[in-house]
Amino acid sequence: MSKYMKMKTQCKIQAHLVAALQASGIKFEQAQAGQTLTMNGYGGVKRQADFVIRKSEIASYGDMGYKWNGSEFDLVADDYAGQRKQEQVIKLISREYAAAFTIAQMEAAGYGWERVDQENGAIQLVVSGRL
Repeated sequence: MSKYMKMKTQCKIQAHLVAALQASGIKFEQAQAGQTLTMNGYGGVKRQADFVIRKSEIASYGDMGYKWNGSEFDLVADDYAGQRKQEQVIKLISREYAAAFTIAQMEAAGYGWERVDQENGAIQLVVSGRL
């Protein structure tokens, strides 16, 4: 039997999560303000989330998503659904979230920056000084 798991994340700023999802290149759906989207898991199990990545996007048996818990976004994923692929997606989104957060901090402090994507998937941000 399939069930959904909730995992804590460090994703606290919606704009950074949206930027991370967009930068990851994975199609996702975002709920309208005050609403949620239905996630479909293996065997018809359903859950609600604010952001949903459909199973067809991640070659999985169930959708995965992010749900606001009042202080941060929890990752919600079907425990039966192709965990290896989900882990890759989670790592990618986590890297992109960290980059989006860091870029926002640098820009707020008035620094310029350049992004360099490494062959191993790492993201290097090069600070170019105050603007």
